[in-house]
Amino acid sequence: MRYVLISIALLMVCGPAHADLDEDFTKVEAAFEQFKKDNPKTKNWKSCRVKKLKDAISFCIYDAKHVSNINALKGIPINILVLGGYDISDISALKGMPLERLDLAYTKVMDISALKGMPLESLDISETSVSDITALKGMPLTILYLSESKVSDITALKKMNIGILDLSDTKVREISALQGINLFKLSLNNTKIKDISVMKGMKQLSFISIKNTQVTDISALKGMKIRTLILDGLDISDISALKGMPLTRFSMRKTKVTDISALKGMKLTELNLDRLNINDISAVKGMPLTLLSIRKTKVTDISALKGMKLTQLVLDGLA
Repeated sequence: MRYVLISIALLMVCGPAHADLDEDFTKVEAAFEQFKKDNPKTKNWKSCRVKKLKDAISFCIYDAKHVSNINALKGIPINILVLGGYDISDISALKGMPLERLDLAYTKVMDISALKGMPLESLDISETSVSDITALKGMPLTILYLSESKVSDITALKKMNIGILDLSDTKVREISALQGINLFKLSLNNTKIKDISVMKGMKQLSFISIKNTQVTDISALKGMKIRTLILDGLDISDISALKGMPLTRFSMRKTKVTDISALKGMKLTELNLDRLNINDISAVKGMPLTLLSIRKTKVTDISALKGMKLTQLVLDGLA
């Protein structure tokens, strides 16, 4: 679960796109006063303020609990809006806004059709009840967080220019819609995804986390320039496809891997091999490891660790 600071919301209206900053400032001030009236359960507005900057206007809300009504924002030219953690369910007031960044994580939002046509570059709807993302089709999104939402179909993402995508803990079962997208960070944890062959052409992909999925074949990763790879809980035994990868962080806890020789020569700094049926860790010799965990393995000889500058070594439960 991603950590989100739910006590802070920041709204910013960027100036270059609006010639009359004074006029916009007056609009935002009025919107703020109405915003307070529309959320009577919120008692502490002392830390909240509207401020005119050099070329922008900021609308800041701190510790404003019980915010649920955002209708006062209708028609305000907002570019950045962070509302994660509030009791918001209706976002129709956002329709037509020139939003570039929007955070609705941990809200009660179910319908995002009001976002259609927006120039959004970053969107977070993690832990919401949103199931339909067709409104996102054609958006210039580069960052999209959908973890723990009700999304199951991602065809709307076809041919988009997304760089960071999190589909963890969703009902998504297949990711063929990602074909041709040059992602560099992808998280699919705790899904029923089986086939990751679509990743084969993702040359920029440097972070992959597919723990607790139904993936049994990782050959599609062969030759990729992955730096961080998390394979925990997979039904895999062969990791030969990883040979020669520039990995720096790698975890394959609770898999069926018994041979880690494919890791030899890697420049790993963090390695987690917990609960593996392995007894030989000679492949780690010479690695610049700072963290190594071999909890509940069959390792009895740790001489390969001699001379390492480990700051964290977990050995409990060895055979």
